[in-house]
Amino acid sequence: MKIKDRAKPKVPPVEAGVYMAVCVGFIDLGEQYSEKFKNYSYKGMYVWELPGETIEIDGEVKPRQLSKEFTISGSNKSNLRKFIESWNGKNYSDDEFMDRGGYWYHKLHIFLYPFYYINYTLTTMGAMEFKKRYAEDKEQAWKDYLALCNAGGSKSYLGLLKVANLHVPFEEGCVKESISYAKEILLKAIEEEQK
Repeated sequence: MKIKDRAKPKVPPVEAGVYMAVCVGFIDLGEQYSEKFKNYSYKGMYVWELPGETIEIDGEVKPRQLSKEFTISGSNKSNLRKFIESWNGKNYSDDEFMDRGGYWYHKLHIFLYPFYYINYTLTTMGAMEFKKRYAEDKEQAWKDYLALCNAGGSKSYLGLLKVANLHVPFEEGCVKESISYAKEILLKAIEEEQK
């Protein structure tokens, strides 16, 4: 990481130079207003630690951290993209950038509402389990589904799983069990497609 003299930190600055740095986080700063551009944009901040460098803050010795704020954008003109290309030592074509994960910079809700994806994944597992149970015993699966709908919002996620007689996705083997029927359907469809 290259440190420039012009930075005005709140703590004593790191001397200008080139340092090894370890990325330790990305912080979602949400929607921020720019006085300069008179508009709102979504911001994020990368955070790095300098191995072996420490600083004393309020009597406590902490690892030395540096950060850089970016507007979240995958545009080929964005500072974030230029930074990632510099970090990786490679200029990407639009296709390469997207293939290496740049696509997700266009999905702002990952940064704004990350639990949306976690929630979506967990509920999809329940839906797949219901689909399998419906194929095996329509009447019982329907009763459990109605019980879930009636209890919706009144219990915790784990409590709702119990009401619906669904497996807890955090338990070992649950993912394999939940996707087994979807896998079976998919393999059958591929087989029929190949005939």
